[in-house]
Amino acid sequence: MARPRWPPSQARARPRACGPSGEGTYVEGRVALLGDAAHAMTPFLAQGACQALEDAAVLAAELTGATEISTALTRFDRTRRPRSQRVQHMARQVPAVSLSTNPLVYTVMTNLTRFAGGGVAARKAARLWSWVPPVAGTQPAVMGHGEVK
Repeated sequence: MARPRWPPSQARARPRACGPSGEGTYVEGRVALLGDAAHAMTPFLAQGACQALEDAAVLAAELTGATEISTALTRFDRTRRPRSQRVQHMARQVPAVSLSTNPLVYTVMTNLTRFAGGGVAARKAARLWSWVPPVAGTQPAVMGHGEVK
């Protein structure tokens, strides 16, 4: 099956997905990338579909009542990139430690986990689960863990 191609007239209107360091954007003009197209996740936090649903909720809230689509999409981009990139970063960190076959890394991480207790895991989970979806037509939307749009 041939890969779909953008028509030459739209080639410059295609957004560039953000890389791990945050360069790029999820939006270009009236085109927005959502989910894995914008911010592919490794599977270790099981957040790929969750982030796509968050994208959809924020996009719907931004577009509700918007008079200028490109402005709403710019707000969507500005709102979503920090959180999705933070989750993306967290997902990349997990396998570096948890899947390590190095006995020293395993011993150190096991002892650190024992020493730190459940507090570290609870704080990490709070960053994932504290997100509150925006309510359409209200400003500012609380994005979770102290972030305000």
